[in-house]
Amino acid sequence: MDEAAPLEQAEGGRSNSGPLVTFAVFAYNQEKYVREAIEAAFAQTYSPLEIILSDDCSVDGTFAIMQEMAADYTGPHTVTARQSPQNRGLLPHVLDVVRAAQGKYMIVAAGDDISLPQRTDRLVKLFEEEGADFCWSAYEPLDENEGNVRISDENYDRETTIFNLPIRRIHGAVAAYRLSNFDKVPAIDTPIFYEDHFFEIFCEIENLNIGFCPETLVHYRILPDSLSMRLSQNAEVFESRLATRFKRQGETAELAIDSFASPGLLKERPELAKFREYAAFYKAASAWPDMGLSERLKLLQCAPDRRAVKWFLPRAILGWRPFVMLRAVQLKFK
Repeated sequence: MDEAAPLEQAEGGRSNSGPLVTFAVFAYNQEKYVREAIEAAFAQTYSPLEIILSDDCSVDGTFAIMQEMAADYTGPHTVTARQSPQNRGLLPHVLDVVRAAQGKYMIVAAGDDISLPQRTDRLVKLFEEEGADFCWSAYEPLDENEGNVRISDENYDRETTIFNLPIRRIHGAVAAYRLSNFDKVPAIDTPIFYEDHFFEIFCEIENLNIGFCPETLVHYRILPDSLSMRLSQNAEVFESRLATRFKRQGETAELAIDSFASPGLLKERPELAKFREYAAFYKAASAWPDMGLSERLKLLQCAPDRRAVKWFLPRAILGWRPFVMLRAVQLKFK
C-alpha cells in the first residue's frame, strides 16, 4: 500500500502444502499484550503463511515491539510489520491490510488475544471443505490476569434477527475472510469500529457463506475498559459506554447498507431496507439518557429484535438516573 509500506521484514522457508494464507495481527495501544499475540502468530503450524503485524498508529510502544519481533524472526513464515500513517479506526484498518495481503484467506487476530497454534490449519480446512466466504470459531475468554471468564451460550448464537429478518453472525475477534470477496467492498475512510457487523450485513446482501468452527481456537482477552465487558463496577460509566456502542452500531449498519444495497437491489429485495430502520433505532437509542419518558416508550416500540427489547425496556421505564442507581446496587451485590 502506498500510505503504509512494510517497514520490517524477515523470510524463512515455505512448504507447498496448501494455498498461501495471510495471518494478520491488528493492534492499537496494546504494548502490554501484543508480544504474546505475535508469538502466537509465529507458532502457527500452517504453511505457507504470510504474517502481517499491523499497528493503527499507536501512541505507545506497540509498533516498536512489532518491528523488533519482525526483524528478529527466523522461522518458516514470511513476516511484515506495517503502521497506519494516522489512526484509521478498526474497519478502515482491516481493509487497509486486506488490500496489502497476498493470501487466499486472511486470519484476523487482535493484538491482545492469543491464537492457538492449530488455528490457521482448522480455518483453512473449513474454507476449503465447506466453501466458506467468512468464518469464525469458538473461543475461551480471559481477563487481564489470564483467568477464565464465564461465557454465555448466546455468544455462540450463529443467527439473530432484525425485524424478523434472519442474520447470520460473525465474531470479528475470531474471524477469517476469503479475500476475493473484498473486490466488492469499496474504499472506506469512516472510522467504523464494528467491522464484523459491517461484514455480517455485507454477507446478507451478497448471499455469502458464513462457516463456524466449534473448536476453541483463540484465547480472547476481555479487559476492564473493553466494550465487550458485560458488566462494569461503575454503572454510570458502563451505561455511557454502552450508549456510545449503540451509536456506533447504528452508524456501522447505515454505512453497510449505503455501501452495498443499490436502489435496484433494494427494489428487488425490499426486506434489506430493514437494515436502515435497525440503524435508525440504535442511533436514536444512544441518546436515551437525555430522553423523556414518552420518547423512550415510543422508541421501545421500534425495537428491532428481542435483545434490543431486553436491553431497552428497563432503561425506557426507569430513565437514566434511577436505572443507573439500581444497576449500581445490582453490581455491588452480584
